[in-house]
Amino acid sequence: MYRLACIQLQIDEQCCTSRTRFQNWIEAPLQRLRSRYQDEPIYAFYPEHIGSFTIFSGSNQIALEGAETLEQAAAALIKRSLPRVLWARLYRAPQGWMPALAAVHRDIFQEVYWEGMAAAAKKYGLWIAAGSCLWPDFKTRGVYNQSWLFDPKGRAVDTQQKVHLVELEGSRGFQLKEAPTAKIHRWDSAPIPTAAAICLDTFHDDVISQLSGGSPAILYQPSANMGPWSPWQQEDWMRGCHRRVWEQQLFPMGINPMLTGSFLDLTFEGQSSIASASEYTRRGYLDMPSDPGFAAVSCRYSGDDILVASAPQAME
Repeated sequence: MYRLACIQLQIDEQCCTSRTRFQNWIEAPLQRLRSRYQDEPIYAFYPEHIGSFTIFSGSNQIALEGAETLEQAAAALIKRSLPRVLWARLYRAPQGWMPALAAVHRDIFQEVYWEGMAAAAKKYGLWIAAGSCLWPDFKTRGVYNQSWLFDPKGRAVDTQQKVHLVELEGSRGFQLKEAPTAKIHRWDSAPIPTAAAICLDTFHDDVISQLSGGSPAILYQPSANMGPWSPWQQEDWMRGCHRRVWEQQLFPMGINPMLTGSFLDLTFEGQSSIASASEYTRRGYLDMPSDPGFAAVSCRYSGDDILVASAPQAME
């Protein structure tokens, strides 16, 4: 029986400044899981954007010195790489300076995030739904918020891009490109069929209609809520994974790992959770009434945490 592990991670500037630090950060929860569950099969789920800030790793971390905001750090990095960024703006990522910067440093995303996740999956012998990372696609000349699926041998076996972008990702932020809804698909190569809908996509019917129906799949909602975990935000969050699983019964289970912590002027808060279509025990977010439909909810909206549930037997 697969253990489904919903991993809540706290970010800071130091997590992403080298491959070693990033590796230690993402492997810490896997060490705990392997210590507890030994040789049992594990499917681990990471939060949104955990790889996006690795652009500041290696020699690029100098851009963080003296910076108080992400905009200031990005500007320093653009200035440092200006000739290459100008070329990328013309030929690789014409939609903005941030995409051009990401295109220039795709090798960093590859080496630190992508290879780091692959190495972690292989080292601990488990499946990883690897949160997400900024990812330049030179064929479409765009940069996307993209998630990956890795098998226990460290091979990337599937991917998913985000359709609906939040303010951080839009024209005033990362200037990402929206993925076509038609490209959204299920990860049927996963050990448990998985419907990956990156954060805000879970709230949108066009994405969910692409993922639901047919044979059962677990819903995977990697998230990075940029703002306070207020009572309003908690109430609004109930429209996501919990509604799709419990109220609409579209999926037997839903995994919602959250990024927490701060990176320069960005603050992330949120309680990770595992929703279940057959769980009648009442649980809930901190300021919300307890409701059925939650198999597990983190007791904190900041800091690290791991929630574990067993995969529905009918799906294995």
